[in-house]
Amino acid sequence: MHVNPNSAHSAQDLSGDQIKVVQYCIISVVSGIADNARVLVGPKVVAFGDSMTPEGFTAWIIAENCLPEVKPMDPCYPPGNIAKCWDRKYLRVAFFVMGRFDRAEIRWEELQALSVARIAEKMPPCPCPPPNEHAGHAEQAAAAAAATVASGESSDP
Repeated sequence: MHVNPNSAHSAQDLSGDQIKVVQYCIISVVSGIADNARVLVGPKVVAFGDSMTPEGFTAWIIAENCLPEVKPMDPCYPPGNIAKCWDRKYLRVAFFVMGRFDRAEIRWEELQALSVARIAEKMPPCPCPPPNEHAGHAEQAAAAAAATVASGESSDP
């Protein structure tokens, strides 16, 4: 199910155990940089199933992206300005829940049976006769000996 503006879930609601697809950007609100350089990361998209608060999501995203790759064209360059741009008190995460999806139940027994069937298909045929043929030789010999004894014939010369 996708997010519906008329539903109980808003574009900022990260609660619940559904899979949420979220687009986000990390921006800097520090003064002294050009407006067109405020987006430090993103837009990026993540999918997750945990229930989160907006504050928890913000902390997670900033932690995941806290060591940016800085290039000479970066508005925070030279290196002395990097810390100011990436100071956590100046970072904000703008996000939008693009969609929500119910989790599909996994039927483990069916998956296990399919896996065993795939493994069996890949295995080479066994060069040995089936186990019941091996067991039959001893039983046949015992039956033949019993029949010989019952008929009164002796195998001794």
